[in-house]
Amino acid sequence: MERFIGQRWGIVAAVLFFLVIFSLNAAWGAGLTPEEVVLKYYHALQNRDFSGASQCVSRGMLAGKSQKNWANEMKDLYEGGKVEITDISVSPGSVSGPEAQVKNVMTSKDIINKNGVVEYNVEHLVLEDGLWKIYRTELEDSKILEP
Repeated sequence: MERFIGQRWGIVAAVLFFLVIFSLNAAWGAGLTPEEVVLKYYHALQNRDFSGASQCVSRGMLAGKSQKNWANEMKDLYEGGKVEITDISVSPGSVSGPEAQVKNVMTSKDIINKNGVVEYNVEHLVLEDGLWKIYRTELEDSKILEP
């Protein structure tokens, strides 16, 4: 009988251990990976889905604005500047606790760069409420495309 009770507690401990590990994994990795968030963000901008893009940015990047107001400002910026994203690619990112960095290359056109420009960026992401969100874009380099 004592052996059965000991085995039972061992099984309960193992189940609890796996539940804790699963919960931590869900909390730190729920939803999309940092690379997937960056792709989702730029594809949303590319498709003029500014509401969808707003779901990928952190509270800090919203700078006190609602997602709706941020999306409207981005819409005005993209329409006024005639911005068109033509290509986006990402490299595998690095994660350090609740922060991540993802390098990307974006090709776009706008009212000034009619032939296009290639931008080499680093997206800085942070975990908010268990989801990766972009909080800063760092431009590393750019190249204006010639006709």
